[in-house]
Amino acid sequence: HGLVEEAALTAAEAASEALVMGLRLAEGIDVRALEVRFDHPIVDQRAVDRLVGYGLLVREGTRLATTGPGRLLLDSILAEIAA
Repeated sequence: HGLVEEAALTAAEAASEALVMGLRLAEGIDVRALEVRFDHPIVDQRAVDRLVGYGLLVREGTRLATTGPGRLLLDSILAEIAA
């Protein structure tokens, strides 16, 4: 048997996990819904605006997703946009 360890996440940690996992999906995330759910900002809007301008992210309303080229740089993108 392996050991099982559980630790409760803070709102900031849970929001960060949702951002990381959600941007791996083709449909991306609903930023506003996650901010309401966790009562915590999850993205730096200036960084998002810059990466949208570079064509690495796409924003449709409150949804945010990576583009094809953005998926290749996802780790770097997450490091830049995480609030």
